[in-house]
Amino acid sequence: FLRKKFNVVLAAAMAEIQRDGLKSFIVSIEDSLPRYVKRSEYQKDKLIYLQKTGRTTGAYIVDLSAAKSFLQEARTHKMHHPIDWFHNSCADKKVINIYWLKYSIAIQGSLTGQIGSIIATHKKPSVLRTISFQLQRYYKKLLYQFR
Repeated sequence: FLRKKFNVVLAAAMAEIQRDGLKSFIVSIEDSLPRYVKRSEYQKDKLIYLQKTGRTTGAYIVDLSAAKSFLQEARTHKMHHPIDWFHNSCADKKVINIYWLKYSIAIQGSLTGQIGSIIATHKKPSVLRTISFQLQRYYKKLLYQFR
């Protein structure tokens, strides 16, 4: 699901990518794995922050250079992990750079309880799941504000 200000924040993020000349990157734009940019890292007029690992691969921006690097890395070394771990491996090898968007603008509906998961069939959509996930997100966002 896309947040209300998706178009505005995405346009600002794309402008920052252009302004800063980012190359060979993946930018996580979701918070399905509630991990956030630490408040101590915040900079004025900055939305995109370099990170060591990705969050998850539900929603992200990837440039052509990184996409080609992924394909080359998969051809050369094969891919033995889930895609988000593969991205992390590429970042470890300095094949790509991983960034997180300061504000998440997308979220997996299966985590919020709005739709069922085709992977985790034991996690059915429910009001309790929605409330639980919202509380977890709120708690973790609060923690990251103090880091």
